[in-house]
Amino acid sequence: MDSEPNPRPSRTRRLLLAYLALLALSHGVRWLNPPGPEHRDGSQVVGAEAVDLRRGQPPTPTRLGYSDLPARSPDAPTLVLLHGSPMDAGGWRPLIDELRGRFRLIVPDLHGSGASERHLPDYSSAAAAALVDQLLDELDLGRVHLAGFSTGATVALHLSARRPGGIASLSLMAPLAIEKLEMVGDHTLNNAIYWAQKFYIWCGINLLPHFGALDRVPANLNYARHYHHNDTRRLDEILPAVDLPVLILHGGRDLIRPSAASRELARLLPQSDYREVDGGHLAPIEQAPVTAEAVADFVAAAEDGSARTRARATAERVGAAGHPFEYARYHDDLRARVMLMVVLLAIATLISEDITCITAGILASRGVLGFVPATTGCFLGILIGDVGLYLLGRSLGTRALRVPPLRWMIKPGQIEASERFFARWGAALVVITRWLPGMRIPTYVGAGMLKLPFPKFLFYFVIAAAIWTPLLVGLSTAVGGTLLDWLAQVEGYAPLVLVAIILTVWVVAKLVMGSATRALERRVADDP
Repeated sequence: MDSEPNPRPSRTRRLLLAYLALLALSHGVRWLNPPGPEHRDGSQVVGAEAVDLRRGQPPTPTRLGYSDLPARSPDAPTLVLLHGSPMDAGGWRPLIDELRGRFRLIVPDLHGSGASERHLPDYSSAAAAALVDQLLDELDLGRVHLAGFSTGATVALHLSARRPGGIASLSLMAPLAIEKLEMVGDHTLNNAIYWAQKFYIWCGINLLPHFGALDRVPANLNYARHYHHNDTRRLDEILPAVDLPVLILHGGRDLIRPSAASRELARLLPQSDYREVDGGHLAPIEQAPVTAEAVADFVAAAEDGSARTRARATAERVGAAGHPFEYARYHDDLRARVMLMVVLLAIATLISEDITCITAGILASRGVLGFVPATTGCFLGILIGDVGLYLLGRSLGTRALRVPPLRWMIKPGQIEASERFFARWGAALVVITRWLPGMRIPTYVGAGMLKLPFPKFLFYFVIAAAIWTPLLVGLSTAVGGTLLDWLAQVEGYAPLVLVAIILTVWVVAKLVMGSATRALERRVADDP
């Protein structure tokens, strides 16, 4: 008698067709209603030329949105507010409410946000500074004061270099300016992370049926492009030439960008006045009354000439500005970041132990993370993950092989092979398979299923991991600096090159692992 057909493939096809239909409908809605400029009350638009500093292409026409809020007095200074990302000019609302009337406020929408044209050839802070430069020319403004938040502070620094003599002061809030204290502290690795962020957001926008909703969230593709296109290293040439009065404000409990980054910027700008605001990353905006008074007093000092310039900075601070960067200077401040990176490395090992160890070594090679904490994070993650596999096999038995993702990762016959290997080598197999990436999961799950005594498993596992982890992290530390220097030479393609290297290593490891596993199986079969 013929067996009934399995309904699963039919159900899978129906789900796939439903998904494709919804996706096609979603793209149709997006095509008919594309995201465009969003005008606020009082917003205006000016024509400009969008530059492409990354690829050196000719400028393209665009439209820049902005608000021009008058002061009560025609003699009041002009203050330009430059927002960060993901934000638009509306993010300044709390501070605008405090400053309105004291200054003429110019508030542009940057990076294709708000009332500005969405599509730009270059979303970097340097390109945004070029657009704001054209806006100030269009409005026929003379000397203006700049206030920037986060990446808006980066725009302000670039703009100060574009308009020498046209900027009266800089108020920088939680500024993105020090690459070594941003993210993992290395431009090539940071850029790869931002590229991955852009890729994932692109996938979400184009592969999920959202009917335009994801096009209009703040953390959209333009936000991802802005961070990917940014190159903070350009500020290395700009900062020594900044002679303006500078006020730096930073949240004392900022977990997104450590206050050490602003203190390092204050060290490099010896004339700067550094202050901490109570709160986190958004503290300068959330504590609007405090920030407004600080900015207003600072602008007044810049206007009457009492604010410090570089030429009037103390000899001690000028001398300190000439010293090279040292992580040790901010060791205590970065302790929380080091702990966070250790935890992230431990979590990442649950996805790929070997790639995480290699990444940890690369971080150690740049001094971003010490060798000991890098190795510790990897070891703890490997310990937790692999002991978890043992406990899963021990508690569920053969049912563990039906639990995703184990049923996708353990091939038929691998558990049987592990049983034969255990019969031949006993618990020492745990040490052997530490060097065979593809055999670790079936071996550790099999160890639990076979009820291998946990103390014995843990003893052999700790020996294996204590040798493997520092060896792989140390090897990556030795070659990591050279690899990053080489990737810097192909900067525009560095993320793709990294992916290619990882895939190559993965394929080679698979081939080597397969050969080693087959050799083990033959040896077991040949033994009496």
